[in-house]
Amino acid sequence: MMCGMTTTLKTGERMKVGDLVKASDGIDCGENLVGIITCIDPEGINDEEEVEVLWNDGDRCNHSTWVLELIN
Repeated sequence: MMCGMTTTLKTGERMKVGDLVKASDGIDCGENLVGIITCIDPEGINDEEEVEVLWNDGDRCNHSTWVLELIN
């Protein structure tokens, strides 16, 4: 799998591999979960708004950057 290292959000913020994130309000990912971005465009389809997140409960899944908030 080829992963990108950074992506730019519509707000101008940059997300990059290694950033800490949490789910935006209204997204059911469990309470108090913190995740780390492990890959930008994990499916390799030139979708830089999709990232892979490893959550502190051990789950690893893909999310749109639209439903994540940077916490670092």
